[in-house]
Amino acid sequence: MAVKGTIAEALQDKIDSKEAIKQAIIAKGVTVDDELLSDYAGKVAAIAQDPSIPVGVGQHLVTFYDFDGKVLKRQRVSTGDNAIAPTTPTHQYLTFAEWNNPFTNVQSDIDTGAIYNTTDGKTYLFITLTAVTGLAPTLFFWKSSASLMTIDWGDGTTSTSTTAGNKTIQHTYAIAGDYIITVDNSAGGIYRFSSGDGVYALFNYKQITTKLYFGAHAIVSQGRYFQDNYSLKYISFYKITQTVPARLFQDCRQLIHVNFPSSFSGSPTLCFYNCYSLRKFIYSGFINIIEDFVDNRSISKLSFGTNLLTIAGASFQNCYAITQYIFYSTTPPTLANINAFTGINQICKIYVPDASVEAYKAATNWITYANYIYPLSQKPQSDE
Repeated sequence: MAVKGTIAEALQDKIDSKEAIKQAIIAKGVTVDDELLSDYAGKVAAIAQDPSIPVGVGQHLVTFYDFDGKVLKRQRVSTGDNAIAPTTPTHQYLTFAEWNNPFTNVQSDIDTGAIYNTTDGKTYLFITLTAVTGLAPTLFFWKSSASLMTIDWGDGTTSTSTTAGNKTIQHTYAIAGDYIITVDNSAGGIYRFSSGDGVYALFNYKQITTKLYFGAHAIVSQGRYFQDNYSLKYISFYKITQTVPARLFQDCRQLIHVNFPSSFSGSPTLCFYNCYSLRKFIYSGFINIIEDFVDNRSISKLSFGTNLLTIAGASFQNCYAITQYIFYSTTPPTLANINAFTGINQICKIYVPDASVEAYKAATNWITYANYIYPLSQKPQSDE
């Protein structure tokens, strides 16, 4: 009898496990049939290991991105419902601050990006020096006050600044290698990299910065900090109230992903010009005018909200990889330049509000792309 009891208990445990797995899958919004336990287990493993698999049901896709472009979660929700944020990952030097786009009362597909502050408030610059780059970089910055700023060069030495205004500090390293420079301005005031005297650069060696984490005391304004930096891949912005500088990332040809804080305002102007590798940018501000994305080779989809009024310059020119544009404005944004969309992919589709399709097709310069324009209701439910 004891043996039979043990077998019975084992069988019941197996049945309970199968039902638990099945319910876990159903809770993720996946329809399942009566399949083998191993099939259920495989689905649970796939869901657990691949956040790109959407969970839930509904016509709108909400995607949560980390600062480096990693997909943390995709969730489908119905109109008016709320998405549920994932747990943010742990990163050295960083502390999570906010999601840069709201995901409550969802009315359309939404991308939202994780914004971090540095844990200690300092700014971290990750650089690589070689015999070719040189070993004596000069850091350009501007300070608002005479409070103490300390720059730790990452090799056991520090420099300080106790005056306001435009500053340059040079440091010579003994050997080539990878270094982490920290900038501590916690004593008071704010600062920005580059300067107001026409020096639009972070370092005199433009291509040494591979990654940058902004801390609480740094602001981003008035400068092409990263222009012509072919090494920068990732950047973490903190909550800073400034307009996105023009040409901020021009010719950053390895830049992959950018999340702008919710406090950024204004409209990008050639911010991502010649950013060949950029796959995604998540901008939460109210974009009224766009003049950007010339010669981008990697983005496959772009979406713009109802506030967009004007598409200026040669926006989207030679963006060969884009196969889907989404415009939510019911009134067609002014397409100011006939050269916008030049080089558009022949299989690209431009989705606009259903009631506005004919207005878009007939609008000045939009008429050139009338055959690319489709109603939003025909946009497929993408998992990407």
